[in-house]
Amino acid sequence: SAPRLRAASPRRVSAMADSEQVQVLVYKPTPFETVLFETLNKDPALRYRYKLLPCPLTLSTAAFSKGFPIVSISNRFDKTALAVVESLASLKVRLLILRGNSPGNLPLARARELGLRV
Repeated sequence: SAPRLRAASPRRVSAMADSEQVQVLVYKPTPFETVLFETLNKDPALRYRYKLLPCPLTLSTAAFSKGFPIVSISNRFDKTALAVVESLASLKVRLLILRGNSPGNLPLARARELGLRV
C-alpha cells in the first residue's frame, strides 16, 4: 500500500482549543503542494484543514487571511514586505509558515514585534 501522507503540524497556536479544527490558508501552492494539501484535507483524523488560494500573498490579497490563524506562503512567489506583515498581524494571523528554504524578503524582526510567529 502507498505510504500515508502526514502534515507537518505547527506546535502550538495561541487561543486554539485542542479539539478545534485549525484552518490554514495556503497562498499560491505549486501543483505538487496542491495534491498534497488536497490529500491531507481528505483525512478526517487530521486537525488542520487547508484552504488553497491560487494567488500570491501581496498587500492586496492579504485581506483573504482574515479568520485564518495560520497562513502558509512560498518565498518564491509571495511579496512579504513590511506592510504585508503588518496587515497579517492586524488580521489576527498568529503563525506564518514559509514553504521554501529562506525567509526571502520577510521582515522577521518586525514580524516578531507584532506577535507573528514565523
